[in-house]
Amino acid sequence: MRWFFLTICLIFLAGCVAYPTQRAYFKPLPQDGYYLVKSRSCGYHKTEFDGLATDQASFHLDVFPNEPDEQHLVVTIVLKPGNEAASSLTGLPILGQVRLVAGNTKQEYSASSTALIQQYQQTQWYRVEFEVMPTTQFSIEIETQSAAPLQFDFRYAKESDFYYASINC
Repeated sequence: MRWFFLTICLIFLAGCVAYPTQRAYFKPLPQDGYYLVKSRSCGYHKTEFDGLATDQASFHLDVFPNEPDEQHLVVTIVLKPGNEAASSLTGLPILGQVRLVAGNTKQEYSASSTALIQQYQQTQWYRVEFEVMPTTQFSIEIETQSAAPLQFDFRYAKESDFYYASINC
């Protein structure tokens, strides 16, 4: 009983919780010119890199799909200025059409809604919704006015993981 009480006190004082779990998510599939990024600072350990990013000459783009337990796909897109556009917001490209390409037939779906949900200094966050939820591999294609369409690939995965949370996150 004393060890149990001591363990609970240490967890409370440390301000963090950790436990083994399984995560169902859309695993990013990086290709040349793309790299893995985290959607949050705390949380899953093994699957922490759950987004894709790319750096273009005038902008930086991050893409994070939601968890696959929802009814439809929601993608968060983060747009920041690149090295050439770091001095003003006018250097940011306008987010163009966003498409979902899914299934073996490569069927295309247009976004049902696209909204600028937040803008802070030179960073813009967009929420893009699709009426479908892919169950296998898919691509998010993003058009901007300053580059050819960009393709971000993901696939459904279920992996064992270790989840941690802290009051410092």
